[in-house]
Amino acid sequence: MENVMATIVGAVHILAVATWIGGVIYMYQVMLPAREKLDPPQRGVLMAAAGPRWTVIVWTAATIMILTGIIKAVGLGVLNPDTLFNTLYGNILAVKIVLVAAVVLLGAMATKASIDVGKLGEAGAPPEDIATGEKQITYWSAPSFVFGVIVIFLAVGMRVVGIE
Repeated sequence: MENVMATIVGAVHILAVATWIGGVIYMYQVMLPAREKLDPPQRGVLMAAAGPRWTVIVWTAATIMILTGIIKAVGLGVLNPDTLFNTLYGNILAVKIVLVAAVVLLGAMATKASIDVGKLGEAGAPPEDIATGEKQITYWSAPSFVFGVIVIFLAVGMRVVGIE
């Protein structure tokens, strides 16, 4: 039964990671470049229309990803200082934890900026206000995207080195 639970938690974790990083990639590589083809007021309306749904999906996935990651780490017994700081697996996990925390913080800032741009668009704000808000989305999204990709590589590295 323990293997079945570990399999379910692992599968849910991978699905959550795929949804989360897919959402980040979609926002950074599809939505943000696509908005450039629109006038600033239309950009704000686009963010107002797409933002709430995107936010719920990505943040739900992030929450599930973090919870299942903790469950997996506890189940493997790797959250102790000896493992985290004295093994290659633990070192990679420690870096991954720090980067996930950074991605969550950066993602929160990007989400706030997206919501703000949506509100500006709905309110018919001046184009320069919308453009300033969009710069904030990009400012917070770019490192979040890069760190998210690094987290994926670290996860693969953990799988390759295994628990010592």
